[in-house]
Amino acid sequence: MLEFQNINIGYLLDSEFLPVIAQLSLRVCPGDVVGLIGPSGSGKSTVLKCAAGLLVANRGQVCISDQVWYMPQAPALLPFRTALQNVLLGVEFDRRLRAADVERGRQALSAVGLQASLGRRPSQLSGGMRRRVAVVQALVSGRKLVVLDEPMAELDLGARKAIEMAIGEVANEGRACLFASHEIDSVAAVATQVVVLEGERPAKAVLHDLSVDFPPGLSALERRSHPRFTDVVARLQREAWR
Repeated sequence: MLEFQNINIGYLLDSEFLPVIAQLSLRVCPGDVVGLIGPSGSGKSTVLKCAAGLLVANRGQVCISDQVWYMPQAPALLPFRTALQNVLLGVEFDRRLRAADVERGRQALSAVGLQASLGRRPSQLSGGMRRRVAVVQALVSGRKLVVLDEPMAELDLGARKAIEMAIGEVANEGRACLFASHEIDSVAAVATQVVVLEGERPAKAVLHDLSVDFPPGLSALERRSHPRFTDVVARLQREAWR
C-alpha cells in the first residue's frame, strides 16, 4: 500500500539544500493506523506530502500502490457546497452517487456530532466543525490509504474521541490511515504504529509498535480505559519532546 525505503527529503532554500528527513523507512499495510508525532518543524507534514505523492524524495524509494486521499492541515472544503456535499466529493470523483452513499455521509457526520450541520456551508461552520467535515470527507472517500495532517487539531476531547473511533473504522474495513498529530493521547488511542520524528534536522525516525502494549481488536475508547494507556502516553510524550 505504502512503503518508504531509506528516503531522504529536503528543500532548496536560498540556493542551499536544507535536509528535513533522513533515511526514513516505513511500511503501511491494510488495516494499519500509523501516527506521526514530534515537535513542530520536525518534518511531519513533509512525510505526509511525500506519502500523498505531492513531494518527491531526494533519495531512496517510495512505493504507493493504492489511491490516496490527502487532507492538509487547513481544511480544503469547497465554499459553495454544504457539509454533506463536501463529504461526498471523493465518492463523486469515482462514480455517480447512490442513496447508500448519501446515507453513509449523513451517518458519518452524525457520528462526529454534526448531525445538525449537514446543510451548512463552510462559512457557516466553526474552525473545529470544518476540520471534522474534512476528516469525514477523507474517511468516506473510499480510498485505500487516507493521509491526514492534524485531524484532531482545534477539537475538544469529545470530538477527538469521535474522530478516533472513525479512524478505527477505516482500519476495520481493511483500509489504512497515516496521520500526524500533536495530540499524543489520540495517537495512543488509535494507532497501531507510531513514528517519532526526533532530533534536529534532518530528523531521525523511531518506530514504536503499540501492538505490544494493547491487546488486538480494542477500540479507541477501550484503549483509553486500558491500564497501560497512561504509561503509553507518557512514554510517547517523552520520546516526542526530548
